[in-house]
Amino acid sequence: MAAAAILIARKDLYLRFSNRASLLFLLALPLGLSLIITLVFGNLGEDGPASLRDIPLAIANLDEGTTQQGQAINFGDGLLQLLGGADLAGGAGAGAAACTFAAAAVSGEPALTLNELFAMQEVQDVAAGRNMVDSGELAALVVIPADFSAGLSPQIGLGADTLYPQAPAPIEVYSDGARALESQLVSAVVTSYSERLLAGNIALGSAINALIAQEPLSALRLAAAGEDEAIAGALACGFADLAGGAVTRLQQAGPADEHDLRQSTRVLAFVGMAQATFFALFAAQFGVLGVIEERQAGTLQRILTTATTRSAFLAGKLLGTWVTALFQLLLLLVALSLFASLIEGRLFFLWSASLPALFAILLPLSLAVAGLGVVLVAFVQRSEQIGAIGALVNIVLAMLGGAYGFTVPEPWSWLSLVHWGVDGMARLGNGDTDVGLNALVLSLQGLALFGIGLWFFRRRVEV
Repeated sequence: MAAAAILIARKDLYLRFSNRASLLFLLALPLGLSLIITLVFGNLGEDGPASLRDIPLAIANLDEGTTQQGQAINFGDGLLQLLGGADLAGGAGAGAAACTFAAAAVSGEPALTLNELFAMQEVQDVAAGRNMVDSGELAALVVIPADFSAGLSPQIGLGADTLYPQAPAPIEVYSDGARALESQLVSAVVTSYSERLLAGNIALGSAINALIAQEPLSALRLAAAGEDEAIAGALACGFADLAGGAVTRLQQAGPADEHDLRQSTRVLAFVGMAQATFFALFAAQFGVLGVIEERQAGTLQRILTTATTRSAFLAGKLLGTWVTALFQLLLLLVALSLFASLIEGRLFFLWSASLPALFAILLPLSLAVAGLGVVLVAFVQRSEQIGAIGALVNIVLAMLGGAYGFTVPEPWSWLSLVHWGVDGMARLGNGDTDVGLNALVLSLQGLALFGIGLWFFRRRVEV
């Protein structure tokens, strides 16, 4: 059986790659698709940063500040300084003391500071700031409410029944919906700052109130020592991590030559792989057309009158389609990487994180595509049907897999081989080589499709 299947696959591949029209289609489709995707998503000819930098951002700081244990506090000014790239050195805002231990806590050079990430400006008019976002001049507007500091300051003293009588006022981030990534970065920094402020205030307020409850005279001593720089510096350490790497320094993952890419290049890689997987489905139709042509010419009948079984015949078709799909996918990935190299100005491969992991995705993905072709062989009787039926199946799988720019809820997307292929390649593009689940599911889908196609071919197809 194996020898017969290999002979059938060799014959199909020879005819496919020796036929000029067929070879032109195999070569032109990946190259043409890569060029179209690059022209649409690659921003060729545009000068731009190799990574996200200088995101236009405005802040409307309406915070009126407050007084806490004799210290003037303005958390809004602290956020303003933070997004502007200032090192707070453990202070929580304007007028706050510096943590006496902060200098020893921060070490190493940052790969990217917030000052480099954001091009920040301060605005006084909130409505004008919103208009700047709406016009595309800004990626986001951060509006700090007037009672931000007062809302975050805990109630401390003998009569404090609760730390926060009412919920702290939230910061508003008004963002441009067309710049989702930049908006998410702004929201992440603002949320991190607010949560760390709240956590620090809760920790300090709870500790001080517990001390006062045990020893009421501690309240008087604390009030008397409110201006003491040593005590104020120790209290400021509750907010020391605001100046640390988690907020003010963004470490870029992976080596710069692999992952320090323009945003347009990342979009090109994702969209390109989605479309590559989608168009690879059409490779399954080569095997279907070959079977129909052989049936009409009487070749299939003569083959099956020999010792060649239907299983061996379909296995040969599966192998030939598998190689064809793999060839198209590899060619398209190389073409996309070449166009991406033009964008970046340097030669590189988009999915170079791990070549074994790359083939761990491409091989089972090609197998699943070939398995789909075997299923179509069992149901399509005439060449006129392959266009309509094959296109319908491909479109449904592409929609479930997210190849059209939107995703469907899980677990429906899990049914599509496009989903597992695109997800695996996206992981590799981000430097994540953990694609074992994707490879396993694609392999199981390919084998299952082959089994289903073989079962129906034995019972439905008459020769």
